[in-house]
Amino acid sequence: LVGDYAGYLPLERRNEITGDILNALGAEIVYEHREHDLYTVYAYTAGLDNYITVDNKKINVHIAMSRNEEHYRTILYLASPILPDTW
Repeated sequence: LVGDYAGYLPLERRNEITGDILNALGAEIVYEHREHDLYTVYAYTAGLDNYITVDNKKINVHIAMSRNEEHYRTILYLASPILPDTW
């Protein structure tokens, strides 16, 4: 899924949105990197059947955010199990 927000969201707002998504899915964070340039969270929930395994840890939720410089927007990506390499 792809969505967007007007403007560039600060890290605090990105974290709130991510927390809401993870709570709604009942997902627990496996790996995360939360900075302006690279914002990505990998998580796992038993509520989804498909998953991949990385370092013996299950992952089936991937949340990432980037900036669209041309339209001054923050883009939200939500994928299961993870985003493809071409996002």
